[in-house]
Amino acid sequence: MAEEYLTDDEQVEHVKRLFTEYAPWILGGVVLGVGGWFGIQYYRSHQNALAMQAAEQFTQMTAALQMNDPQKSLRIAEGLIKNFPSSPYADQAQLTMARIDVDSGKPADAVAPLTPGHEQLQGRGAQAGRTPQARASIDRSRQAG
Repeated sequence: MAEEYLTDDEQVEHVKRLFTEYAPWILGGVVLGVGGWFGIQYYRSHQNALAMQAAEQFTQMTAALQMNDPQKSLRIAEGLIKNFPSSPYADQAQLTMARIDVDSGKPADAVAPLTPGHEQLQGRGAQAGRTPQARASIDRSRQAG
């Protein structure tokens, strides 16, 4: 209540005192907020660029597969797995490698690319790795029998 009776000069002095006391904290908060915002934007941009690179390589891999160039497709698939191991494109590349092995008449070799991929897929809760591995197993047993 005592502040209600302050003169204009006293009120100006009070505001100046508050400003000098709290200005560094306010400025620090603004700098941290703006810096954090720019950091998040940079991170998102970087992640998006990586995803675009992986998508481009995946497109090249599938195009090579459609053009019946399994060696080029295998080379690109290995690059996808090496450069982007946690992306879904790496999982698809492992499945593509297995498909190439099965198509070339080597179903026993098709199991190898699926084994590490199956563990990764299972860790993420996906079930996609089971079917190709089962198909490779069935093809192997058909050839043996």
